[in-house]
Amino acid sequence: MKKYLSAVLACIMCFSLYSCDKEKESSVSEVSTNTVTSANDTEAKNETTTTNNPQNTEPLNTDIAKDRLVTDNTEIINIANKHFEAYFNGIKNGSHDECFSGYPDFYKKAVEKENKEYNQENDEYIKEIDANLASTYGDDYYAYATVSAILQIVDTSLTEMESIINKSFNIDIELEDAFSVQVNQVVRGKLKSTSEEMEYLLIKVDGKYYLYDQYYETA
Repeated sequence: MKKYLSAVLACIMCFSLYSCDKEKESSVSEVSTNTVTSANDTEAKNETTTTNNPQNTEPLNTDIAKDRLVTDNTEIINIANKHFEAYFNGIKNGSHDECFSGYPDFYKKAVEKENKEYNQENDEYIKEIDANLASTYGDDYYAYATVSAILQIVDTSLTEMESIINKSFNIDIELEDAFSVQVNQVVRGKLKSTSEEMEYLLIKVDGKYYLYDQYYETA
């Protein structure tokens, strides 16, 4: 099935959704992350605690190199919010380029290749998503995501992710960093409102952070 970019018709609104008329199986690899823990679990191995304020973390995990360990997530949150905003605005504006402005070029090209395989223009695809959302939630619908937690990927999983991405997209990049971004996604309109806790990835390549999901992974 072809990848739907937003949660339409179902309560789940995420970057990796699929339309019913196009088939493709996604290969989703498991990636180890630092997990959110309660106060009673702070002695657990390989974990990072987060407070209700996602900007503050108390690192407990020694499996993250000191030169990339992040303890203040303010910048990461701001970047994630910017990419989410562009994504949702892109859908409303029917703009493929705006929608994927927060994704790395290799991912954007994969989407464009898939659209071409199904004889669909890139903007046409985004407009189709917008129309489905409008039909489900109302033509006045709006969507947004609120970051609730940021979890930095441990070194071993970062290396694994880099290998999988390079093999899947036939590229050769250095994955400098990666974070699991937990958000509350909301879609509201005159017909319906839904919210869902979701998890995404924010990866760092060539000094820049991008949104990423595992839909196109084949390794």
